[in-house]
Amino acid sequence: MVKVQKNELTITQIKYMLILSELSNESTKIQCKDVAKLLGVTKPSVHTMINGLCELDLIYKPHYGKVSITEKGKEIITECNACFYPVEIYYNKIFGFDIYDARKVAVTLFFELGYLKFSAMSDKMMALLDMKY
Repeated sequence: MVKVQKNELTITQIKYMLILSELSNESTKIQCKDVAKLLGVTKPSVHTMINGLCELDLIYKPHYGKVSITEKGKEIITECNACFYPVEIYYNKIFGFDIYDARKVAVTLFFELGYLKFSAMSDKMMALLDMKY
């Protein structure tokens, strides 16, 4: 089993984990066809990524079955969401974005900047919020 941290994952792997998390909120088991449809990619592309995430023990997928997120995968998602939170709150409080749009901004910035730059920005935004509120 490979020990993995969120800063060792690619942006694409994290994107898949976030999509899987969103889908798991709707259902406890996730089908690859649902991920492919949501991301606009082919099922073989999803299967390749799913296999890689399984190797990292972030998700579990039986040979013929639905995907589920492991405890390690849930930890990664929780850490990412914690990193998004200050950015969401900043855009909500400072710019008046509703929380849904603020979340979209946070996720978009994360994918554009990468984990290290985004994390530094998130920390600075948290510090600014602490000073203002």
